[in-house]
Amino acid sequence: MIEAALNHTHSERSLSFEDLRGILAHRFPFIMLDKVIDFEPGKRITAIKNVTANEIHFLGHFPTTAIMPGVLIVEALAQTLHVLDTLSREGEPGRDQSMLKYLGSVNITFVKPALPGDQLRLEVDIVKMLKLAVMGKAVARIGSAAIARGELTLISKGDPVE
Repeated sequence: MIEAALNHTHSERSLSFEDLRGILAHRFPFIMLDKVIDFEPGKRITAIKNVTANEIHFLGHFPTTAIMPGVLIVEALAQTLHVLDTLSREGEPGRDQSMLKYLGSVNITFVKPALPGDQLRLEVDIVKMLKLAVMGKAVARIGSAAIARGELTLISKGDPVE
């Protein structure tokens, strides 16, 4: 699956929801990505998250006015960086795509809320890659307007997930 995605030409680099399930250890209700529409290993990625009213977190956040929790927008950006890091390290000796990645640091500023019916465009650029960490600049957009932006660092655990 990852090899097939990497063999596409630049304009065809995309991943389906099923492809993402093969990369991310998350399962319902915590897969925060619907698809990847473009990526360049080692450099950048753009993913999509469709915000829908039937997502479980809207039952309590908030009962009278549904707003996607900021922490879930951060999680969506972190998952986007995780996917890019995995694609970027494909075939790297001593690496396994099933390695756990932890959110090491977050510095995100929120400008506007995400509401049911919105489509989040999640854009992440790699700033620095280390042996067991990756740092990225991230922006969440609705249309062309940035609703959240900042920096994320993911730390990889040395042992693969079983």
